Amino acid sequence: MTVIYHTFMLVDSDGLGVVPAQDVTPLPARFTAASPNIVVIMSNFDTHNAEVVIEAWDEPPPLELMENVDAEEDIVNFSSGILNAATPAGGPVSAAIDLERPAMTWNLRVYRQDLYPDLDPGDESLDDVDDLERYLIQLWPTHN
Repeated sequence: MTVIYHTFMLVDSDGLGVVPAQDVTPLPARFTAASPNIVVIMSNFDTHNAEVVIEAWDEPPPLELMENVDAEEDIVNFSSGILNAATPAGGPVSAAIDLERPAMTWNLRVYRQDLYPDLDPGDESLDDVDDLERYLIQLWPTHN
């Protein structure tokens, strides 16, 4: 489980790269944005715990077809290959994940599954309610 504060990040241990986290904001029609050493992911809800699974693959993983799921793809460069899920307001919220491949460019696919699609994300009574969403983050090397 990872604590999510409407926004969470996947951050390389080398830092945020050349773009500060506050400058990496998803475009209006998207929920992810990537820049060197950082991926920013927007939640549909406010503060809550959500399951976040991060997978590293050698080849493109099969595309998952699930109900109530948004999926986006991007490309990101991680300099050290050691990642943490983190929040913009504080430090890491997960154990370090070592991709064992420093200085690589990765394909990125993020799934955001709404577990209660009939709930209104703006409903303040849902603040601090857990397990409203689930995230699957998949990474695989680009082959340039």
